[in-house]
Amino acid sequence: MNINIKTIGLCVAVLAVCGISMAAEVTSPVMSKPATAVTAPKFEQFDPATYKGDTGIITLPCAGRSMLLLRKFKGGELGDYLQVSSTKKLVVVPVGSYKAQFCFVTVPGKGGTTFFINANGSKTDKPIQIKAGKSITLPTVQKLLASTKSAKTGAIVLPYDGESKITLISADNKNGYLQAASKSKTLTIPVGKYMVGNYSSVVTDKSGDKWSVTVTPGSDKGANNIEVKQGASIKLGSLESVTASITANQNGDKVTMNLQMSAADGAKYTIQRADGKGDPPSFEVLSESGDVVLSGKFAYG
Repeated sequence: MNINIKTIGLCVAVLAVCGISMAAEVTSPVMSKPATAVTAPKFEQFDPATYKGDTGIITLPCAGRSMLLLRKFKGGELGDYLQVSSTKKLVVVPVGSYKAQFCFVTVPGKGGTTFFINANGSKTDKPIQIKAGKSITLPTVQKLLASTKSAKTGAIVLPYDGESKITLISADNKNGYLQAASKSKTLTIPVGKYMVGNYSSVVTDKSGDKWSVTVTPGSDKGANNIEVKQGASIKLGSLESVTASITANQNGDKVTMNLQMSAADGAKYTIQRADGKGDPPSFEVLSESGDVVLSGKFAYG
């Protein structure tokens, strides 16, 4: 029996090599300097319980799970990384000059929505100075915090009942992003224009098993851009418009098949058990006559 397999993306590049005659000029030899070894920056997790030196404070918006990634800055040069984790509002940090690379902090929002502020550092940010016994705030975190506390809000409604989460990048502040989470499909969001990174829901089936549905918007212009208006709701996505397909690629005698689920607008869907258990979907390959010539199961990841 014969199986027809389409190969995808085969491209042959033909290079033309041309001979070029050149005149050589004799010059005095130049002594090259030995290459300077580049030392990779170290990564350290700071433990305030064992640190014996002077410390200062970074004040976060509120107590809760947080993580800061700082990079030491001295003499105009970036040095080693320092990761600081905390569940407190006042975060202890060793005295010194740093560039803030990243900050993750949890803050309560409105209507049962919780925000996770993810502030990124930029090359133009000024170094932060931690002084003994002194407290400072991080400007990018404060700017993102201000948007979560806005009195003007709208709603984003996801298509599935259950715990929900959405990643939003504000058009007004691209030095970070917000993740909003709720125990229902409705999230209360400050008014503004956003780009949607992805959104997900955890739903329960008739057997009581929980499933995670994650949606990544399509790449078409405007497919992932939304505007939240005061008092208005925006509904995102629908599983009814999703189609499943399989792409096959051949490399020698090996065939790789990928299961994809997508919507008409180009959005990609991933569905799997929320607890990570359960079997992945199975597949069968049929010949032209309808006989099963290959079967198996997809592997997650």
